[in-house]
Amino acid sequence: MIGTILAYVFLLWYAIMLTAAFCGFRCIYTRFAQPAPAPSSLSHGDHFLSKIRGENPDFEHLEPVSIVRPVKGLDPELASCLELSFLQNYPLEKLEVIFCVAEATDAAIPVLKGLLAKYPKVDAHILVLPAEGDYFGPNPKVNNLAKGFKRAKI
Repeated sequence: MIGTILAYVFLLWYAIMLTAAFCGFRCIYTRFAQPAPAPSSLSHGDHFLSKIRGENPDFEHLEPVSIVRPVKGLDPELASCLELSFLQNYPLEKLEVIFCVAEATDAAIPVLKGLLAKYPKVDAHILVLPAEGDYFGPNPKVNNLAKGFKRAKI
């Protein structure tokens, strides 16, 4: 008798868990069935998002921002990923982009130089960090990131 009751309880529990898993799967499938639209590859003019939306926002109240990007080697889609740092809806006079690399011979430097040439109006520069000096851990990107924070203007 007890065994039969336990069997029904566990069967009911199994049905509840199966229903929850199915609902979660259905939610994920419907939400992510369509791929996300690719970001616009418009050149960085005067705040392109504002122009697209027809807005004329007041940027006077915004604080200056430094974007510090640690870079080591070539990754898939590196250029398009780093280019998003330049395509911010933010005033150019309040934006600084710093690319931190550990060595002057890093394979990513030509990509970075290409981005700097593509967006000359943005205050951006490549920071080649010396191996000696402060050490923030074994991960080279984290080490570069910490050194970049120390050198940021803002």
